[in-house]
Amino acid sequence: MSPQNPICPNCGARQRRPDARFCQTCGYPLSPSAPASGEPTRPPRQNALWLWIALAALAVVAIIVVLALGPGRKFVPCCHSQGTQIAEKEENIYTSTPVPINTLAPTNTPPPPSATPTPTSTATPTAPPTQTLTPTKTPVLPTFTPSPTPPSLTPIVARLAFIPPSIKQIANSNTQEGYRNPPLGQVTLGGVPFDLGNGESVVTQANPLPDHPTFVAIPAGISNPQTIYLLLTAGDLFRSFDGQKLGEVRLVFDNGETYALPLVAGDNIREWKHFQDNVVSQVSSPLVIEVWSGGNNDDTGVAVLDMLRIDVPPALRARTLVSIELVDQTQQTVGQMDPAINLDGVTVAALVMAPPTPPPTPTSPPPTPTPRPTPTAISCSIQPQGQFATIWQQHRDILGCATDNEVETGGATQRFQYGRMIWRKNIDWHYVLHDDGSWQNYRDEYEAGMAEPGYQAPPGLVTPVRGFGIIWRKYQAGPDSPRIGWGVEDEYWIPFRVQDFEKGLIIELEGKVYVLGDNGARWFNP
Repeated sequence: MSPQNPICPNCGARQRRPDARFCQTCGYPLSPSAPASGEPTRPPRQNALWLWIALAALAVVAIIVVLALGPGRKFVPCCHSQGTQIAEKEENIYTSTPVPINTLAPTNTPPPPSATPTPTSTATPTAPPTQTLTPTKTPVLPTFTPSPTPPSLTPIVARLAFIPPSIKQIANSNTQEGYRNPPLGQVTLGGVPFDLGNGESVVTQANPLPDHPTFVAIPAGISNPQTIYLLLTAGDLFRSFDGQKLGEVRLVFDNGETYALPLVAGDNIREWKHFQDNVVSQVSSPLVIEVWSGGNNDDTGVAVLDMLRIDVPPALRARTLVSIELVDQTQQTVGQMDPAINLDGVTVAALVMAPPTPPPTPTSPPPTPTPRPTPTAISCSIQPQGQFATIWQQHRDILGCATDNEVETGGATQRFQYGRMIWRKNIDWHYVLHDDGSWQNYRDEYEAGMAEPGYQAPPGLVTPVRGFGIIWRKYQAGPDSPRIGWGVEDEYWIPFRVQDFEKGLIIELEGKVYVLGDNGARWFNP
């Protein structure tokens, strides 16, 4: 560069040309001479002022753009012909059309990366995807409107109730005329409650009583009958009538059906007064049990009350029992008015449908429990003594009062696979005790000289014979018996003590005491 080249007095820059009229760096005029044709003239300081105003305006515009675009944009430096910077929009490479997530089926899709780059990494903008994502339609779940809670239903409970139809309206006799101190009023005999009133009873026709009826009907009107219990005996039932049909009991229902049970001497009915051997004094049916015995007003013999159980056929248990009929048929079956049939009480066991007793409300005081009567509160004319007294106090609810004093007798016994049999000599009676806690009783049907069937017992077991053999074959299913099985030893004689009660008895033998109560429902071996 030549030394003659001028130096700009404004910025001090040496010019490249000696004839330069304006500074090549700041544009300051180098000569006061007139400018070339077409070139503007301006004062030097005025040109510098406009330059600073333009730069300030450009800076203000840049600040406004930055604030308006926010963090999603930035200034991208780019060389332009005028040497300025402009704001350019940055595409967000992580933003796309959102896809609703199906809340019913969770997916394993990982979450998208953060749209904001970390300080240590710089996100490189990429072109937006060319495919437009269509939002998935969110499935609409059915709306379930809960149904109103139904009102609570009160459960209906079926319970067994004992209902005693009255025989006062048809009574033509009284038990106090023949029995000595018979049971009266509301009593329990054989585990069944009866209402015997003042002893009203019914006696059918007989030779001494020709005007008595041969047919009586007891009104009932009881729904859902299950079992009928009759206190039933016969009068003047001599041995010549043994095995003969005396009549029948008929159960009449609301649909017109009738169920009849024949009354056969020696099977399910016997003489009420046992003084001489010329009367039928035993029964073979397990449906009959003796529930009371005592004296009579005619002689020194023993008088008894028997209870006959009649099970209503299942097809009629949902019907209504209209009436119970007693029919004397001796004139047709034996050709005379003897014997008579004695009915001393009736009870029907029926299912009663009723809601359960509601519990007392919290505001109500609890009911005062009724204390159980003490043994001394039981009015019994005969009090057990010694060991039997203690046992009776423990089981008085299933035995009732004693009907006679304790006696010493003897008999036979035999052990079986699932129980035991006992023969009681003083009344010629059998008791069958099962291991499941039940028991039964039968009169002795064995007579000397009767042939034995001769069943062959399995090795190590025994076939019962004589009276035990008859009970085993006739009432316990014999060799197919599932309840008592075969004998495990031969029968043998043994002395024992026994006392009878209203609803059972106590037997002591071989140092063990057996309590037979509730009329066959259970027995205990303390």
